Amino acid sequence: MATHSYVDVDLDDARLLADLNGARLDLKSVLRLAKYMRGRFSAADFGLEIVDAFSTAILVRYSRPFMKGVREQLGENILQDLTESQRKLHEKFIAWRNKHIAHSVNSFEDNRVVAYFNEETVSTEGIQSISVQQNGLVGLGSQDLAEIEEITKAILALIDIRMESEKARVLEVVRKMPVDEVLAKGAKPPQVPNIKSVKKVRH
Repeated sequence: MATHSYVDVDLDDARLLADLNGARLDLKSVLRLAKYMRGRFSAADFGLEIVDAFSTAILVRYSRPFMKGVREQLGENILQDLTESQRKLHEKFIAWRNKHIAHSVNSFEDNRVVAYFNEETVSTEGIQSISVQQNGLVGLGSQDLAEIEEITKAILALIDIRMESEKARVLEVVRKMPVDEVLAKGAKPPQVPNIKSVKKVRH
C-alpha cells in the first residue's frame, strides 16, 4: 500500500498558480452570495440594508482578482477570451465597484440641497427651510445577479484552464530539481491569515 505525502513548493514559479487559486476562491464566493441573495429576495426580513450589504460584498469579491494588491491580477490574458457581451458585463460590474462602492462621490449617489417654500406666501415670507434630498442605488437586482453569475462562471472556466496549464508547468519545474532539494522544503502547517501577515505588493 502506497503512502502519499506532500511538500511545499515555495518557488517564484508557483506564485501565479497560488494567485489563480485565490482569484478562483473569490469568484466562487461571488456565486454563493449571489445565489443566496436571489433566494432571499422574497423573504420578509430581507430588507434594504441586507440588500446593500450583500451587493457590496458581491461587487468587492468580484473585483478583487482584477485590482492591484499582493496577488497577481487577472489581466488581459484572461479577459481577452471573453465574448464582447461578457466583456461589457465585466466592465459594468468593475465600474459599479469603482463608482458606487470604492468612492463616496459617485454617479450612483445624488445628494441635492433644496430650499423649501410655501407657494402661496413665498413672495412675503421667503424661503422656509433648507434640506438635502438623497437618491441612490441601493443594490443589485435579480437581473444584475443573473448577469454577475453569468460572467463569473465564464471567468472561472478560463481560470480553471489556466490553472491546469500552470500545474503542468510547475510540475515540470519541480521535476527538473533534485528530489532531495524538493523534499528539503518540507510541509509547513497551514497559516491562519492575520493583519501581521499582510505583505506589500509583489513586483
